[in-house]
Amino acid sequence: MQPRYHTPHSPYLSSSTRDPHKANSTLVPSADQHPSFLVDELLHDLMRLKLSDKDTHVHENDQRHHEVAAQISAADLRVASLGRAQDVVADQLRQAQAKWNAQHNDHDHRIAQTFELAHTLSAGQTLLEEKHVLETQIVTSQFHKVFQRLQDTLDKQTMGDQALERCVANVHSEVTTLQALHDLHATEMKEHVRALRGQCIQNTTALRLLADEVLKLKQRAKTQDFGRQQQHDHLPPRRHPERDSDKALMAELDHALRHTSYTT
Repeated sequence: MQPRYHTPHSPYLSSSTRDPHKANSTLVPSADQHPSFLVDELLHDLMRLKLSDKDTHVHENDQRHHEVAAQISAADLRVASLGRAQDVVADQLRQAQAKWNAQHNDHDHRIAQTFELAHTLSAGQTLLEEKHVLETQIVTSQFHKVFQRLQDTLDKQTMGDQALERCVANVHSEVTTLQALHDLHATEMKEHVRALRGQCIQNTTALRLLADEVLKLKQRAKTQDFGRQQQHDHLPPRRHPERDSDKALMAELDHALRHTSYTT
C-alpha cells in the first residue's frame, strides 16, 4: 500500500493551509513509511508551492502590465484630443485675427463717415433752430386761442352754475312744502290709527264678554245635563242638533281672542 501525500492541488494541501494543527497531524508518517521517501515527497510539494506562487506573481504582473498599457492608451487618446482641440483653437484665433482686421478697417471707415455726419448735423442744426422759432410762434398763437376759448367756457359754466343754484332753491322750497304736507298727513294718520285701535279694543272687550256668556251657557247646559243624568241613570242624556256646533263656535272665539291683542 503506497503512502498518500497531497500535492498543492489536493484537498490535503488546502485543508492544511486552513488548519495548521490538522496539517501537522496528517504529515506524521506511519510506521511502515521510509523517512527518505517522505522527505522527497515533501521537497516535491514545496517546489510545487513555489511554482504556484511564481505563477500567481506572473499573473499579477501581467494584469498590472495590461492596466498600465490601458492607461497609456487612454493618455494617448487624451493627447490626440488635446492636439485636435489645439488645432481648432488655432484656427479660431486666425479667424478672429482676420475678423479683427476687417472690423478695424471698417471702424476707420465709420470714423470718417462720423466726421462727415457731424459736419452735416452742425449745418442742419441752424435750420432746426430757425424751424423751432417758427413753430414756437405758431404754438403760442394757438395757445392764446385755446385760452380764450377756455375763458369763454368758464363764463358759460358760471352762468349755468347760477341757474342751477336757483333751480336747487326752488326744489328746496318745494321739498319743504311737501314735508309739511307729509307731517300733516302723518298726524292725521296717527289720529285715525288711535281711533281704530280704540275700536279694536272695544271689539276685543265685546268678544271676551261674549265668550264669557257662551262659557256660562255651556256650564249651565252641562249642569242641566248632569242633573238629568242623575235622574235617568240608565238613559243617556239627550243632545240637541245645535250642540254639535258649540265646539266650532268656541274655537272661532278663541282664535279671535288670541289674534286680537291690541293694547292701549
